[in-house]
Amino acid sequence: MDEKLKGIADDVRKRSEKLCTEVRGRARTTVDRIDTYAKSAIGRLSMQERLVLIFAIGIALGFVVKNYANQNVTIGYDDYIVKNQGKAYDLIAMQKQLAEKALSGDTTSSTPVGGSCQ
Repeated sequence: MDEKLKGIADDVRKRSEKLCTEVRGRARTTVDRIDTYAKSAIGRLSMQERLVLIFAIGIALGFVVKNYANQNVTIGYDDYIVKNQGKAYDLIAMQKQLAEKALSGDTTSSTPVGGSCQ
């Protein structure tokens, strides 16, 4: 019985190795075909055509990046549209507090007092 199982296991191992080798060969062939096609397609273009292609790709990429940035990045022009996320500071209130501390002569501060790095 053990010899029969060993024979079956060897047979399965040989078949799987053969299948793996065949799949690897097909994959290499496909990759080689794609590589050859890409090299031949780009190799046939003149320098001027290559520059036009790069320019067109750059415009398309710029368009995509600009649209993504318009949807997700807001700086300056549309700031009044942004919802308050609770992270904003009230600069006017901070100025008033600072002025009140200065007028009252309060020297206690939350910032450390001492020499500064230069």
